[in-house]
Amino acid sequence: MDKRSSREVVAGPSLPWSRRASSSPVAAQEIQGVRRLWCYGLAMLVPMGYFAWRYPLRRNADMMLDIGNMSQYQSDEYLLFLAGFVLLFTLYILALLESRKLSTPLALRPVFACASLLGATMAWMYPVNATDIYIYAWRSRLFSQYGVNPIRAYFKDYPADPWVRFASDEWSGRVSPYGPLWNLVSAPITLLADHRIAVALWGFKLLALGCFLLSGWIIVRTLRHSAEPHALTGAIFFLWNPLVLWEAVGNGHNDIVMLVPMLLAFLLWSTKRDGLVIPLLVVATLIKYLAAPLIPLAAVAIASRTRSWRQLRSVLAETVLLSLLWLVIAFYPFYDVAAIRQSVAEQSTLINFSPAALVRYGLHLFMPQRELRPWIGLAGGVIMLLTVVWQMVAVWRQPARLPRAAFEVVFVLLFVSLFFRPWYLIMLAGVAALFVAEWPMFRTVVWTMCGMLSYALFIWIAAWYELQEPSVLAASVLLSFGLPLLVTIMEWIWGGEPVVRLT
Repeated sequence: MDKRSSREVVAGPSLPWSRRASSSPVAAQEIQGVRRLWCYGLAMLVPMGYFAWRYPLRRNADMMLDIGNMSQYQSDEYLLFLAGFVLLFTLYILALLESRKLSTPLALRPVFACASLLGATMAWMYPVNATDIYIYAWRSRLFSQYGVNPIRAYFKDYPADPWVRFASDEWSGRVSPYGPLWNLVSAPITLLADHRIAVALWGFKLLALGCFLLSGWIIVRTLRHSAEPHALTGAIFFLWNPLVLWEAVGNGHNDIVMLVPMLLAFLLWSTKRDGLVIPLLVVATLIKYLAAPLIPLAAVAIASRTRSWRQLRSVLAETVLLSLLWLVIAFYPFYDVAAIRQSVAEQSTLINFSPAALVRYGLHLFMPQRELRPWIGLAGGVIMLLTVVWQMVAVWRQPARLPRAAFEVVFVLLFVSLFFRPWYLIMLAGVAALFVAEWPMFRTVVWTMCGMLSYALFIWIAAWYELQEPSVLAASVLLSFGLPLLVTIMEWIWGGEPVVRLT
C-alpha cells in the first residue's frame, strides 16, 4: 500500500464502516483483512475455551494437580492437546501474515479485543503445567502472615500453616529464587486472601492478565515511537502467541510481571527518556534476576547516543538516584543482601531440562556430577559474558540496535541456563516483539512451538512408556533446543529473510 492510500484509509471520514471507505479498493481490502483478523482471533477461542473448560481452576483450586492426572493420561486427551496447539499456532501464524497488510489504527481493536478474550479465558484454566502459582502463594504468605523474608525463610519450618499441603518437599525446603521486589508485589494478594488459597490463585491470575495486556500496549507504543510501520504485527506476535497465553495467564508465571518494567524501559528508550531506562531494568531485575544482563547493554547504548558530557552527567545522576530508590523500596523491610546471595547460590544448584544438564549427564562417567556442575556453570558464564560484551560493542557502534542486542542476549541466556522451562520464553517473545524483524520472530515462534510440544513428552509419553530420567532429558533437550538452534544456524549462514516469512 502506498503512503497516500494508507493515509486515506486511516484518516478523516474513511472509517471501516463508512460509505467512502467501502468504495475504495484499498479500503475494501483493509476491511476484509480486519474481518479475517477477527476470524482468526475468535477461532483461537475454541481450543483455548476447551482447555479452560476441561481443566477449570474453579473446581480444583484446593487440589494439587497437573494436566496428566487431570486427564488420567488418556490418549484422546493427548491428541486433543496436540490438535489444540496445532490449530492455535496455525491461526496465530495466519494472523501474523495478515497483520502486515493492515494499517495499525484499523486493526488494533480486534487485536486487543481478541487478546483480552483469550487472556480472560486462560485465567479460568487451572495451572496445569506448573505449581509455581501455588509456590508464589505460600512463599508470599511467609511475608504477609509471619513477617519473615521468603528469600531466607523456609516454608517447611511452618508445618501448622493451613497451606502446607500445597508445598512439596522439594520446594518447601528452598528459599525464594525471585528478587526482593517480588515479595512486595505478591504480598497484597496473600494478605487479602487470608487462609483462602483460591482467592490467592485468582489474585495472581488477575495480576498476570493485567500485566499481559499492559505488555501488549507497551509494545505497540514502543513500535510507534520507533517509526515501525508494522506495529500491529508486534502486538499480535506477543499477545496472540499460544505459549505466552498458556504460560503467562494460564499458568500464572511471574515472568509476565517482570516483563512490564522491562518493556517500559524500552518504551522510554524509544522516547529518549534515558534517565529512566536503567532504573526500570533494575526494577525488572528486582522482580526476577533474568533481566540483569540487559542493564549493561542499555548503559552502553545510552552513553553512545548522549551528545554531551553535561547531558551524560544529568542522565547518570537521574539513573543512580532512581535505581538506589528502587533498591531501598525493594529490600524493605529486610535489607538482607546475604539472603540474596544465599538464594542465588541455592538456585544455581538446580540443573535440568537444559543443554547444560545433558552435557553433565554425558560427562558423568569421566567426572562426578558434583564436580562437573561448577565447570559447566563456568562455561555457560563465559559464553554469556562474551555474548554481552559482543552486543555491547554492537550497540556502542549503533545505539538503535539495543532491542535486537537484548534479544540476542536473552536468546543465549536461555540456551546456556542450567535450568530451563518453557515459560522462560515469555521474556524472549516480549523482546522479539519490540522490533519487527523476520529471523528473530521466526526463531521465537519455532522455539515457542517446541516449548509447548515438549509438554506432550513430559506428561503423556514419559508416563506411558515409563521413560527413565536420562531418556526424558535427552528427548526434551533435543525437542526444546534442537530446532531453534537449527533455525539460528540457518540465519547465520544465509541471512536475508527466512524461508517462512512471518511479517
